[in-house]
Amino acid sequence: MDNENNMSVNEVTPVSPPSMLSFLSYSGRFGRLNFAQALAVIYAIPFIITIVSKLAPTLFFHSLTKIAAIVFILIALIPMLIRALALRLHDFNWSGTIIMFAIAAIFLATFLFKIPGYWILAPFILILLLIPGNKKNNDYGAPSQKSTYFGLVIFLAMVVVNTLMK
Repeated sequence: MDNENNMSVNEVTPVSPPSMLSFLSYSGRFGRLNFAQALAVIYAIPFIITIVSKLAPTLFFHSLTKIAAIVFILIALIPMLIRALALRLHDFNWSGTIIMFAIAAIFLATFLFKIPGYWILAPFILILLLIPGNKKNNDYGAPSQKSTYFGLVIFLAMVVVNTLMK
């Protein structure tokens, strides 16, 4: 026991999760609910684009608009998704470089076997949402503070609505 603050060496104090706005930092950890909240933020843009394209198809009639949307998704959202996945893996005390294997599997499935990449990514994300991480400090820091279920509910609602619209 430390006499100054009466805290045990094994006692864990959760810290705030890394901000979604710090795109370049891969330090820290995301718990399950923080990860779900990050997914909701990331998925919101393609979700809105899908809704707008269904409700106002003439907006996306021009191929340049479609190309601009795809470029935006590739440049802005994929790095955010990779970062969120890496921070979630940190919660298991695993390196974020494991994501490179997932990306390679998605490219192989898509380009060699014509399997949609989301068939690989969706189960991976589902597993990361369901399995709890380490509750103690690990190589990537202290566990993040528990978030609310709001991000999870919003993310799941967007996935369900998007699925029903197809």
